[in-house]
Amino acid sequence: MLKTNEIHDAITSFEKSFKGFRTDKEDRSIWKTGCIYQHGEYNQMFKVYLQGYALGRCVERLEHA
Repeated sequence: MLKTNEIHDAITSFEKSFKGFRTDKEDRSIWKTGCIYQHGEYNQMFKVYLQGYALGRCVERLEHA
């Protein structure tokens, strides 16, 4: 997902849903390690958000298979 525009859609949706935190991002070269945001708590929230997002995508694919 990190190599597609889908990650940017997820980031945009996440940031709209969870405001009030710093949204400074790490260098894109380390995103593959799971560090997207410089703010640790916000980054952890994003990881959980991505798990739900991925589950939703799987369910969607199964329903259309």
